[in-house]
Amino acid sequence: SALKDNAGPSGFQVQSLSGVFDEAFDLYKRHFASLALIVACVFIPTQVILHAAGNLWFRPILSQLTGENPDFGASVQVGLLGFLIGAPQYGVPGYLSLMTSFMASGPVAVAVAHILVGRPLNVAAAYRRVVPVFWRLFWMWNLFFLIYFLVFCTALVVLLILLAFARARGILALGGQELGIAVVISMAIVPYLASCTVGAAWFVFAPPLIGLEHLTVTAAVERNAQLVTRRMYWRIYLVVVLLPILIVG
Repeated sequence: SALKDNAGPSGFQVQSLSGVFDEAFDLYKRHFASLALIVACVFIPTQVILHAAGNLWFRPILSQLTGENPDFGASVQVGLLGFLIGAPQYGVPGYLSLMTSFMASGPVAVAVAHILVGRPLNVAAAYRRVVPVFWRLFWMWNLFFLIYFLVFCTALVVLLILLAFARARGILALGGQELGIAVVISMAIVPYLASCTVGAAWFVFAPPLIGLEHLTVTAAVERNAQLVTRRMYWRIYLVVVLLPILIVG
């Protein structure tokens, strides 16, 4: 929803898909300084720490791994660190970067809500509003990440089984290189689209609901499911699919 005008909260209306992005980008442009500062307060320190961990811890361990001298302990450390920090120097987020973005959506949602009703907050006030529900946001993120990961992996396994079956039956009459390209593209797109169905149905409004209404984790999931009606689902789903692509792009 967005405001028809700046008169007050009575101007909320349902938006089209393009209208959602137009109104959102316009709002963020007009209040860029305050909203960007809310995110920067947690995102920049996190990125500094992750870059330091990558350069001082992850890379030295990775350089010690060789095919001739495999080290199980070092391999476990590399896998765990890669999962947590990703590859920040290449823009590949890890668990902690994604968690930071999710957690920051709480105070951002509070700030945006107050902007829309004509009572903007400063950065400190936005964070104070979500301090009481910090752990709810944290556990909501972990629940979302777990379910998203499980759906992604399940869709990936099913896709690989279908591709192998189609290849064995000769349905896919592709050469090695063509099949490889098709598999890589499918492995990136299909599981992502499948996982977004879960995000749209249960989690897309969860951070604002926790930040604004101080709901519990289960109550926020239930309330999210109530808000995402059948009539609105596919519009919300497309927003969930397109927003990360637009941010990365």
